[in-house]
Amino acid sequence: MTIYGYECRECGQAYDSEYHGSVLQVIDLARGFTGGDAVFVNKECVCGHGEIKRKYSLAIHRPMMAHFNTSVGTEISSDRQFRDELKRKSEEQFLRTGIPADYVPADPAETRKAAEASGYEGLESTNRQRVRDGLKPIRV
Repeated sequence: MTIYGYECRECGQAYDSEYHGSVLQVIDLARGFTGGDAVFVNKECVCGHGEIKRKYSLAIHRPMMAHFNTSVGTEISSDRQFRDELKRKSEEQFLRTGIPADYVPADPAETRKAAEASGYEGLESTNRQRVRDGLKPIRV
């Protein structure tokens, strides 16, 4: 997760946000000016003057605890090691099948959101096939 800090050049109003881009969604956490979420469709401050300029960005990374990862079949102790092992597995898959593979980490929270947004359609078809194959269905 990355947090961006913004400030109005005219009035000095400060904003913190998880968003960055041409449509800037800003949450005023620094001074509580609006008392809640403030959404801007341009980079102008609530005072109506000047442009909001980015002052800083802060990236927050969760540490990875050492664990055995069944996806890569080895002990993993860092995000970097996990990505390297996924790359190695991708290369092994390509050598075995001749089909390019690009394995990447999947965030369980993002995967759950995607499944909920789709109404679990993919999971239902997967579970039907698993039951036909005599396997237990995946529980969410």
